[in-house]
Amino acid sequence: MGWDLIVGGGLSGLSAAHTVLERGGNVLVLDKNSFFGGNTTKATSGINGALAKTQIALGVQDSAEIFAQDTARSARDLARPDLIKEKFNSLVSRLGGHSQPRTHRGKVMFLGMRITFALMEGIEEIVNNQPDRARLIKKARVTKLIKEGDAVIGVE
Repeated sequence: MGWDLIVGGGLSGLSAAHTVLERGGNVLVLDKNSFFGGNTTKATSGINGALAKTQIALGVQDSAEIFAQDTARSARDLARPDLIKEKFNSLVSRLGGHSQPRTHRGKVMFLGMRITFALMEGIEEIVNNQPDRARLIKKARVTKLIKEGDAVIGVE
């Protein structure tokens, strides 16, 4: 069986790695830093997401469209519409430049770090116990996607 390549060891990359492993695949995770976590570990106030159960229960009138508009407005010319998607379930409040309460946070501090740390621990346990299923490479610099047609088949 081949390896699924994941670039980035933050919340998205580690979540993707766990999804691949849960579905029976093998993963190779590359990260540019000497540690995993990415920007998610810096999310001390919470993580934004629309249409969570908590928002619905509180009657917050939010939508994916409003979330995307707020995120794009906040990011200005750096906005990546293809990446502006997110869901999360927890307590909810309104922070930052958002017009609706959508910052999901737990009762503990440093939610982003705690979530990412749990994913890191899980993947490291798999690497240690099943090295044929998962590999982690830190301090890796990915400079180019290698493609066959529209399909990415590797990285440089």
